[in-house]
Amino acid sequence: MKIRKKILLVVLPVIIVSILSISIIALNNFYVSTKNEIIEKLQLTGNNIVDKISRVIFERVGDIRFLSESNVLSDPNIPLKEKVNLLRTAERTYKTYASMSLYNKDGIKIGDTRSLYIGLNESQKPFFTHAIRGQIYYDNFPVLSQSLSQYVIHFSAPIYIAGGNISGVVVARYPISKLNDIFRIFPVPGTESSSPLRVDLVGNNGLVIYSNHDRKSILHDNLRDLKIFKVLTNNSAFDKGNKMTIPITIESTDRYGESLFAGISQGHGYLDYKGSGWYLILSESTKDVYAAFQNTIYEFILAAGIILTIAVVLIILFSNRLITPISRLRYAALLLSKGNYDTPIPIHSGDEIGDLSNALDIMRSRVTETNKHLNDIVDKKTKQLTDMNQSLMESKKSLEELNRSLIQSDRAKEEFIMMVSHELKTPITPAKMYVEVLLKSRSLGELSEKQRKAMTAVHQSILKLEDLINDVLDVYKLDVGKLSLKKKAVPVKDIVNENFSELRPLMTNKGINFVEKISPSTEGITVLCDPKRISQVICNLVTNSVDFVPDKGGKIILKADLNDKNNSGGNHSVVFSVTDNGPGIPKDKVPKLFKKFYQIDTSLTRKHGGTGLGLAISKGIVEAHDGKIWVDIDYAGGTCIKFTIPIDNREDNNEDVSKRDNNPNEKGEEK
Repeated sequence: MKIRKKILLVVLPVIIVSILSISIIALNNFYVSTKNEIIEKLQLTGNNIVDKISRVIFERVGDIRFLSESNVLSDPNIPLKEKVNLLRTAERTYKTYASMSLYNKDGIKIGDTRSLYIGLNESQKPFFTHAIRGQIYYDNFPVLSQSLSQYVIHFSAPIYIAGGNISGVVVARYPISKLNDIFRIFPVPGTESSSPLRVDLVGNNGLVIYSNHDRKSILHDNLRDLKIFKVLTNNSAFDKGNKMTIPITIESTDRYGESLFAGISQGHGYLDYKGSGWYLILSESTKDVYAAFQNTIYEFILAAGIILTIAVVLIILFSNRLITPISRLRYAALLLSKGNYDTPIPIHSGDEIGDLSNALDIMRSRVTETNKHLNDIVDKKTKQLTDMNQSLMESKKSLEELNRSLIQSDRAKEEFIMMVSHELKTPITPAKMYVEVLLKSRSLGELSEKQRKAMTAVHQSILKLEDLINDVLDVYKLDVGKLSLKKKAVPVKDIVNENFSELRPLMTNKGINFVEKISPSTEGITVLCDPKRISQVICNLVTNSVDFVPDKGGKIILKADLNDKNNSGGNHSVVFSVTDNGPGIPKDKVPKLFKKFYQIDTSLTRKHGGTGLGLAISKGIVEAHDGKIWVDIDYAGGTCIKFTIPIDNREDNNEDVSKRDNNPNEKGEEK
């Protein structure tokens, strides 16, 4: 980095920080004063509107009370026509109401200034039910008038006769359109903008009662999603001592964009009018509100730019006088960096730069001498590296040839395994088919008992040979990591039930008591697995147990339960177990049990057959599912082999394994 840049980087930040500090303080003071002035005017405007609304509703309450106490309406001897004329006179005098009506004590309209729906029964309407009980009533929300087909606010009061009895109800309908006489288009407070102030009058449920900027929203739109409405309803800002509402002002980005909002609660109303629970929301775009503030910011930026420009010019003039000798010294250093050590450094002065040039010239002379010595060493080392590189290239070539040889060997091994399995299965298939035809049908002739036993032995040998071929293929696929799994979400209950059903005939033929146990804790639990491969594991374990249980009283249990926290895998897996009452497995034999071709006892192997691959294949399948398989060495009643399969984490499982039933349901055959 050049010295001129360094000087600029040191001095300019000081100037910028100074300008910014002064500007921020000034702008902040101006912003605060401007905002406070705008907020004060907004709040004052809102309070005036709310007060005016409360006064208007109070006047309407006074009107209906005056009519209720009128001698004309309360005198039963005055004809109904004169009473209706009195209402018409009041309607023309007030110039406020859409219509006025008289109802008898049964809620039947008996008189109306517009002569509409005479005889209509409105005894269930709120304005009647409250007034007939002696209350002065007014709607908290505008209601669609059936007779006028417009939204109105009902004001109703009882009509008393001699003795204090109520003879009927007088009702005045105040149209919501009359709110236009209260609201006006207000200019933006504190600015010269002609943009109107948005005014919304909403109920306590957020429904728009009046809007000066969106007439379609009246009694259709809801503003409860506005932040200002939530603040108003949550804080209940009301000064109980002064009976005045306290305005709340916030800045928010809602449906109107970034705006300044002022909200005022109607509070306790005015005098006898206790309020309707309405809220007044005033809002204006902050862009318009703070237009003057933005102009001030632009002026500050312009002034700061001019000051910075002057500072940069002065710094450049000062730095030029400082860096000229340094630039000459830099040029000499560049020559040295390019290998030109023969040109002496010509700068001589009495300051620090002169001392630096003299030291640099001494260094140049020494570098020249050292460079010659280093070149000799480099030549010698280069020759050594060349020889070593040649040796490495030859080693690399040998390794590549060895790798190709190994790949070809693996490919040949795979082709050999596949060819052998194919060639072995080719003659087995027709042999198996013909033996099954001989055993199951008479199309090729009737077999004697001796021939049938011989064919049965041949058929069993073919099946064992077929299983052996499949086992060899599975072991090979496990070794090379090519065992394919088609995983899907399978209920634990389905896995146990299907395998129990498939293996049950074998147990029946051999007289073995076969039992399945499914813990209630696994209800609704699914595991992510290849069901065919898991069935293969269960079949291997069960058929192994079949060979070793007693001929009489043999018992095999197939069980599923959630894994304990103390076991590896935590409680995020299901434990499947196969338990028998056979002779058990010696503890010293357990570590080798899952190795390929391992037999526990030679005599037993000769008696029961087997390749020694079933448990090794089962281990490979379980581990391919990210599970574990092991022998429960603590089980003393025979042999118990367990394996885990992870629960399908793609679905929520809220089962509390700590509270599961320790006595699972059992079903099976008891011999």
